[in-house]
Amino acid sequence: MILPFLGFAQTKRTGKVVDETAQRSLPGVSVVVKGTGNGTVTDDDGNFSIVVADSDTLVFSFIGYQTYKQRVGSTTNFSIALREDATALDEVVVVGYGTSTKKELTGATTKVKGENITKLNIPRMDQALQGQVAGVSINTNSGSPGGSSNIRIRGLSTFGDNDPLILVDGIVYDSEGLNALNPADIESINVLKDATAGIYGVRAANGVILIETKKGKANSKPQFEFSGYYGIQQTSNRLDLLNATEYAVVKNEAFANGNAPLPFANTALGKGTDWQDEVFQTAPIQNYNLTISGGSDRTTYSVGGSYFSQDGIVGGDKANFERYNARVNISSELSKKLTLNSIFLYTHEKRDILPENGIGSVLYNTVNAFPTEPVRQEDGTYSYLEEVSDIINPIAQMENTFNTSMVNKFVGKEELAYKINEHFTFTNRINYNYALVDGKVFSPLVWYGPGKAQNTAANANLDPTIVEIADSVFIERGASVYEARDTYIDFTCEGFVNY
Repeated sequence: MILPFLGFAQTKRTGKVVDETAQRSLPGVSVVVKGTGNGTVTDDDGNFSIVVADSDTLVFSFIGYQTYKQRVGSTTNFSIALREDATALDEVVVVGYGTSTKKELTGATTKVKGENITKLNIPRMDQALQGQVAGVSINTNSGSPGGSSNIRIRGLSTFGDNDPLILVDGIVYDSEGLNALNPADIESINVLKDATAGIYGVRAANGVILIETKKGKANSKPQFEFSGYYGIQQTSNRLDLLNATEYAVVKNEAFANGNAPLPFANTALGKGTDWQDEVFQTAPIQNYNLTISGGSDRTTYSVGGSYFSQDGIVGGDKANFERYNARVNISSELSKKLTLNSIFLYTHEKRDILPENGIGSVLYNTVNAFPTEPVRQEDGTYSYLEEVSDIINPIAQMENTFNTSMVNKFVGKEELAYKINEHFTFTNRINYNYALVDGKVFSPLVWYGPGKAQNTAANANLDPTIVEIADSVFIERGASVYEARDTYIDFTCEGFVNY
């Protein structure tokens, strides 16, 4: 019997692997025949030898470099140049007053990319870190639109201020100012948790959050990006409270146990008033962003604007938060060694605030108001909830609350960077921060019941009283008007050398 077969001649091949840019030898490069376990590694001089067939394909791989494939063919001596891989270990991480790469970094840092933030459609910047960064906790002070939060990195470190140091393009921000930023403007967020933050001194004792905004790309045509969304908010869960009949039965039982007259002769009162239904609303939320970016061989730019608006699930437009953002990022190469970087951020915020958090808040009154009480009396005026001393009608409370705060914030940086040589760069930077905070509170004359309000009206009417002071000019009669305006200005000038 004759069995035909094909034979493939294998011969010893040699070669050398170098860095494509520097042309230096690369030791330890893995050289493997594709689809097999046959392989070797380069020596200290980047040389290798391997026995292969003409039909084989060699795969060259090395940490920090792109994988390269080469068909053997008739080649007996290979000259391979590997290209650096600008991913994974070469990912740039902002640390201190400069940048580093993951392969050079030994400290505890975490990076959140801007593209991941954009996918979240979040209204507030702190939510970009929630559940995204290990060791970082976000505690919200209020669920109302525009509410602030506390950011903690690796728990509490002192008995005093535990807020981390927050820098946006090198400019110091506080945790409340952080939410003035537009999440769509963010290129990346780097969280420094240990000694990597040491360059900032004692201010970095609670960690550092470094935020970089979007910048243009060199030699690119103008690019226009628009994004937006419109949504509806509702409560996902509510407290299971007693209805009017259940409340009447329970209260009668309590009075009967105390041998007191029953407050309800008839407990068949139906469902009564569901105060949660009355207070909770379907609230709109919307956000729109426009960015223009591009650049020439020496200048790059990125200009953006956005609008955000959110009504409260509690209070609707009485708890509205509105924000306008504008951003300009320009970088110009004045010479081969001198670069000018300019950044300007503007934010306008307007927030309408209802009483919140604790006794006397709208939610406190909502869950404690009796279901046996109506929202309005038979004459159309709001009911007084006279059966309980410390609870007021939450609907009347919302309508008679007028508390507005407005913030205009200008933040910027002018920076000159001089490249001394390929290792050292001297940077001179001027940061400026200006904020105008305006608060207005109007307290109308209303009557919530005996001993329930500071401003009481003789007409015992919870509905607003409108007074005509001129022809077709009306104002709401009030007990007090309060307005406060604060201005904050700071300038910082610094110079440093990067290696």
